[in-house]
Amino acid sequence: MTKRDPPPGEQRTPRAVAGHAVSAVRPRQDRLGRVLVPLLVLATLVVTTVAAALVPRPTVLAALLLVSVVWLRVNGPVEGPVLVAFSDEHGLTLADLAVLAAWGAVGGAWLLRHPSKGRRTARR
Repeated sequence: MTKRDPPPGEQRTPRAVAGHAVSAVRPRQDRLGRVLVPLLVLATLVVTTVAAALVPRPTVLAALLLVSVVWLRVNGPVEGPVLVAFSDEHGLTLADLAVLAAWGAVGGAWLLRHPSKGRRTARR
């Protein structure tokens, strides 16, 4: 064991590298922190989707739009596989489908509530 190696059973705390402070957060806690925010945003996306499907008011739809944009920005740690690649750097991932599913559910709920004028309903 050298001076740099931590004692058995203990994790090494990173030191400052090139004048920059390095976080002393353990790797497991760091992974949890990176995944926790996207999961909370995903839960918020589900809640606002249900709210928008049940009560399609402009404020609720605006909240869904806002949460959708936030989800697309923070879903990196939980993206999953790339389904369609647009370039080497950009593509549609599995996590991106959550936004499409949310808006599809809201649109489907709206269509169920407002049948089109061209479709005739049976009269009794």
